[in-house]
Amino acid sequence: MIRSGVVISGKYKIIGHVDSGGMSDIYKAYCFKSKKIVALKFQKEIYENNKEMREVFRKEAETFKKLNSKYIVGCVEVGQYNGSMYIAMDYIEGQVLKKMIEENGPFSVKDTVEIGRKILRGLGHAHQKNIVHNDLKPQNIIMKNDTDPLLIDFGIAHSPVDAKDENEVIGSVYYFSPEQAKAEHTDKRSDIYSFGVILYEMCTGKLPFVGDDPLTIALMHVHQKPKAPIELNPDIPESLNRIILKALEKEPDKRYQNALEVLGDLNRVFEDPKGDFVKQRTEKRSHWLSKKSSRIFLYCTIPLVFLFAIISGWMLLSSISLRHNNTYMPNLTGKDIMAAEEQVAAMDIILVKNEVEDNNTDGGVIISHEPEAGTVLKKGQVVVLNVSGPGIVVEMPEVTGLSMAEAKAELDLYDIGEVNIKWQVSDDAAQNEVVAQYPLAAEMVKTTETVTLTVNTVKDKYVELIPNVIGLNIKEALLEVSGSGFSAVYLYEVDKGSSGIVLSQYPGNDIESFSGPMRLTILNRGYEKYVAVIPLDAKLLAKGHNLAITADENFDGITAEMILYEKEYSNAEEYMDNNNGTVKVYLYRQNTDQNINVNTTIYIDGAAVSKVNTVFYKVNE
Repeated sequence: MIRSGVVISGKYKIIGHVDSGGMSDIYKAYCFKSKKIVALKFQKEIYENNKEMREVFRKEAETFKKLNSKYIVGCVEVGQYNGSMYIAMDYIEGQVLKKMIEENGPFSVKDTVEIGRKILRGLGHAHQKNIVHNDLKPQNIIMKNDTDPLLIDFGIAHSPVDAKDENEVIGSVYYFSPEQAKAEHTDKRSDIYSFGVILYEMCTGKLPFVGDDPLTIALMHVHQKPKAPIELNPDIPESLNRIILKALEKEPDKRYQNALEVLGDLNRVFEDPKGDFVKQRTEKRSHWLSKKSSRIFLYCTIPLVFLFAIISGWMLLSSISLRHNNTYMPNLTGKDIMAAEEQVAAMDIILVKNEVEDNNTDGGVIISHEPEAGTVLKKGQVVVLNVSGPGIVVEMPEVTGLSMAEAKAELDLYDIGEVNIKWQVSDDAAQNEVVAQYPLAAEMVKTTETVTLTVNTVKDKYVELIPNVIGLNIKEALLEVSGSGFSAVYLYEVDKGSSGIVLSQYPGNDIESFSGPMRLTILNRGYEKYVAVIPLDAKLLAKGHNLAITADENFDGITAEMILYEKEYSNAEEYMDNNNGTVKVYLYRQNTDQNINVNTTIYIDGAAVSKVNTVFYKVNE
């Protein structure tokens, strides 16, 4: 893992780790040249000595360099750092299309068509460059907003001229084309089929084929006709229904032959809702048989066709599951790690366990895995299991009776990093003496758990504990407050008075016992005004009623949080009624860029429930 602050190739400063996939790690970085935030995609260290996986990453990098479309994530450059290849890409704030479908589907016909058109423009650009995506699915499409998609992950894309082994099965089974399921050669028409599945899912909220296991689903793609989408959603016009079914034809020759053909028909969906313009491709049939001979031929061939279907089904099953030792990735999410290991013991794959923190599950449970369920695995392929770790569990030391500094040093020995200080005022204990602790001594605790220490201060020293910072400028005030043991510093900014001066504080030095953050009200600094619209799921409000949104601020290395929004709601319904699911917030920054990226945190009843990087746009007043 690359640490924050590391400079890559003299161009990019790592801000932090964003995400991990089965093959790669993605970092957020600042580009010194463009003065913009970018994403850096590095191949994982575990593949450094794997020639095949290095070649896959190299091909993806080469593919990205060829593409230049507003509907494909932009490639800044391809480079190397310490012997590892990386791809520098545009950093996109957005949601994965799959998640949007799951949360908001089915989409309206208007949105389905609009999103579909834009996906086709990106796909068509790739096809013009002779690149087949081969893994087109809503998980590989990021939505910049409600209707602007960006294609990502060309990791298994290829040129039909430089085709892969005909027996190699690639892609994800729910969005497989029949030729992918049969391990046959694929071209751009395979992407058209996968696009048809995406259209189907967007307008119905359902997949055309689901089954108990990946092999069953693969066989459905080859042999079974999907239920017409109009049967699942009667609001779909016949024109869109026909377009989807044509894209989902089993035979590539009967489908749309390229993205431009599909786009042409999608553009006419509302013009002719009956869909008479959707022409079905049919094979020319010979008429040399007489009616009588045709009947005889038909009667004779029915049992033969039935027998052939059985044989071909068996051959397909064999080819998919056995040919070249290909096998499908099972769904292991939610399973105990030991049970999962037993389930895949017979598979010729390499398991890599990645421990992650998850407060919603017990230790040893698989949170997610890469590749996802239904993906075809190669012999010896690395599978990364993201497992909820119990964390490192230690015995809580006894720290009561020690000074605050001694207690913190003792906890550091156990790698317990989160310490919350609660103060009491009494002459019965020494200054800065720890008089209570939670958890108690000898209890087993995670190293990630927060420890609360109650620290004493004598009355004549209490005035020194909480400094009076009213009238100081913000930097001076933060220097005074930073050494006083507060869990955090929150700032309010008001539009009057001298800029950057502290107007009020809470707590003041007249309070005898206090635990928590310091709150400072400062006067507007006269900076540029920026705005952002932050979506908020009503489910979050079910956890409490007090909503607050903050933005991270940094003053010469001292961190604080600027409170952008704070309000109490009686219930989640009141919030949704008043805000339509969003909150508009304003931020003042000394900046000349049209938009800036800022870390924002959502609090419900004082507890942080979400921390994301948010784009703020400059307000031109």
